[in-house]
Amino acid sequence: MNDGLHIRKLWDKAMVEEVNRLREQVDNHHQKIQSLEYSSQEMRSELDEIQKKMGTLWRVCCGEFVVESEVCVNLISAFVF
Repeated sequence: MNDGLHIRKLWDKAMVEEVNRLREQVDNHHQKIQSLEYSSQEMRSELDEIQKKMGTLWRVCCGEFVVESEVCVNLISAFVF
C-alpha cells in the first residue's frame, strides 16, 4: 500500500535542512551587522577626535597668530594624515 508517507518524510527532512541552513545564514549576517556597528562607532569616535584636533590646530595656527593660510592647511594636513 502506497500512502505517500515516504515522500512526506523526504520533504520534512529537506525542510528541516533548509531551515537550519537559513538560521545559520541569519546568525552569520547578525554577527556581521554587529561587527559593522562596532566599526561604525569606532570610526565616529575617531572622526570626532580628529575634528577636535583640527579645530585646536586651526585656532593655534590661524586664530591667535597671523599666518599664511597655506601654511596652516599644510600643518593641519600633516597632523591629521
